Amino acid sequence: MLQAIKDTQIFNNVKQDIVSPSHAYLFYGEDEMLNIELAKVFIASIFCGKPACFSCEACKRVEINKNPDLLILDKPNLQVVDIENLIDNVQLKPMVYNYKIVFITNSEGINETAQNKLLKTLEEPNPQVIFVLTCTNIEKLLPTIRSRLVKHYVSKVDLELVANDLTNQGVNIDRFIHCDITLTDAVKYSTLQESEVLNLLEQTIMNLKSSADIPNIVGKLKIKSENKKEYLTLLLNATNCALTNTQGLFSEQVISYMQANYKIQVLIKMLKLIDRATRKLDSNVNFNYVLDELFYNILKEKYLCK
Repeated sequence: MLQAIKDTQIFNNVKQDIVSPSHAYLFYGEDEMLNIELAKVFIASIFCGKPACFSCEACKRVEINKNPDLLILDKPNLQVVDIENLIDNVQLKPMVYNYKIVFITNSEGINETAQNKLLKTLEEPNPQVIFVLTCTNIEKLLPTIRSRLVKHYVSKVDLELVANDLTNQGVNIDRFIHCDITLTDAVKYSTLQESEVLNLLEQTIMNLKSSADIPNIVGKLKIKSENKKEYLTLLLNATNCALTNTQGLFSEQVISYMQANYKIQVLIKMLKLIDRATRKLDSNVNFNYVLDELFYNILKEKYLCK
């Protein structure tokens, strides 16, 4: 996938930084996988000394995460101890290349105390160390952190441009190639477990026609605990797609069905009902009870607006 990312327009924006890089960068945008892939191409280019060729040893080491001068922090919630270990590591000179690069993904997950610890390192940069961060929500980074980063906004990329690379990696995104979704979602919902959640949600939408259907739908719904919130998130996304007349992750049949059977007023109220259901689930209310109430209220709104 790295080669495909390199061939997109978004990579042109960072080419000028390859030969004489700054000490810290941020790649941010709504698609975290795309942020990470672009950042990796940039990192490979710095080690390569030119726009990544993907044939030299330096580029190949980045592709397989086996570069001795590349420190990757890929944790959802970095703590102070993680940053302290990082600071100790960057005191050491690069082993092979001219630079040591610290790559922090999902950096919005760094807690405030740890961010302040990281700030001290960014304020006194080591000329042989480059920090590369990614995030989807730039506002969660402290303003003082943001001010010390060279920022590159990563816009969406056409999925068709990376389809062949994903296919070679065993990822089937045929269903999503023409959809207006993120690369992250295309890959995520191409996996068996996640696509099952998506398929179950679509079945629910098509089968929910009267209150008599609710016990059968909820009773047969077998979803792992870690996917229950995802199920509600998908329902929220489907409702948004029906309102905005977009397809997103969903089949054209499902969106057309929602538009034909739910008036705009109902779809708008559904957004609020799903949000309320999600908050109840976060408060550990029983999942089946949450769905029973949600589906009943959706049908109630549907019939009130007839």
